[in-house]
Amino acid sequence: MKYLKAAFDFLVKHWIVLVPVFVATFIPALLIRPSAGNLREVWQEFNLNREFYVANTEAFQALITSARTGTNSGGMFATILNLAAFPMTAGLIKLGLTGENVTFNDFTTALSENIVKYLKLIFGGILLGLAVGLVSVIYVIVTFMVTFSGDTLNLFALIGLLLLLVLVLAVGAVFFTFWFAAMVLDDLTVMNAIKKSFDSVKRCFWTVVGVTLLIQILTNILSGIAGGFGGIPLVGALLSSVVTTGSTVLTMAFTFILYRSINNQESFETTDESVIY
Repeated sequence: MKYLKAAFDFLVKHWIVLVPVFVATFIPALLIRPSAGNLREVWQEFNLNREFYVANTEAFQALITSARTGTNSGGMFATILNLAAFPMTAGLIKLGLTGENVTFNDFTTALSENIVKYLKLIFGGILLGLAVGLVSVIYVIVTFMVTFSGDTLNLFALIGLLLLLVLVLAVGAVFFTFWFAAMVLDDLTVMNAIKKSFDSVKRCFWTVVGVTLLIQILTNILSGIAGGFGGIPLVGALLSSVVTTGSTVLTMAFTFILYRSINNQESFETTDESVIY
């Protein structure tokens, strides 16, 4: 809780850090939510003139295209804005952790210094995902082959082995928690950042798991509340964006603060071990 509180206090002091992710979340939400209404209108139009659209495929395709326009625009903007928001936010957090005040003038610098690192992270994540996916598929195939005995499937053994796979993947994901933090704060390469992340997580595994779960639970609760206002124009999109922004940036700030703390010798020595482990 010590580091979660530190992250929260950090965002209160440097609230500007929240702006990039909020913009990247709110603008696409405004574009996508109206398209949900468009989908209802399209569905009503199709039901009223079903025979016409069934007989005229070109008209039907035009109808579907009109429904997809808003969603595609929102998805496109979300991709572009997120591509800029996350490295920019990381750079702003790094600046704030140095003790300097974060201003709007720092946005472009934060983006330019970290966009390449973020692209490397994405590319590395894709390669890692493909490798893990391939290994998982092989594991599942072997598991089914092993648990088959003639025509009888040992259900309990199958469930146990599949749960083991899920557990290994979940634990493995935790060890990549500081991957991006190491690249940003210590300017490490992709591979060195992975090694650093593994070494760091070993020293604070349960802290990472506990705080991450707590943030996720709170996010789900607040998202459910915000979802109740989804039918109100602008308000629903605004509340959902606030929740998403708070959760995302708080998690990133917590990760960066914890990483810096456990890899700073002086800070690490004076930190209560009951908090670290």
